[in-house]
Amino acid sequence: MKELSGSRIFHAFARPHSLVQPDRGEWRETPIVLGGRRVLAVSGLADPSGFHAMIRELDGDLMGVLEYPDHHSYTADDWHEIAEAARGADLIITTEKDLIKLERFPFARDTLYALRLEVTMPDEDAKALDQLIFERIGVPPGEVSQHAH
Repeated sequence: MKELSGSRIFHAFARPHSLVQPDRGEWRETPIVLGGRRVLAVSGLADPSGFHAMIRELDGDLMGVLEYPDHHSYTADDWHEIAEAARGADLIITTEKDLIKLERFPFARDTLYALRLEVTMPDEDAKALDQLIFERIGVPPGEVSQHAH
């Protein structure tokens, strides 16, 4: 753990965990199998480069990207643009925050997915963060081990 001007820095990493797809009002989680599949990436992120890099690292054939402003509210015109751009794609992959906004549109069955991320921390940082949280909420040191992980 490093300190910077009295502040602690913890390291965390986001990595792809699975794909989720809307299915009759619920989300169904499936393994990530992109090897060679043609993917259209759709996102409303301030900086989508990391999202695109993850798709490439998963061996998805990133055939196109549609980038919308961060926190974009998708419209029917956007849906038409996405559907047109997805011709020839096997999958449309978006973020979970964008899937919430896109799932109401009538995309072809089994084409719209979100990349679900998992956040991990090195054990040392996770334990130090737990300790800091328990200190702040007033859990006595002897009880921390009962609550942590």
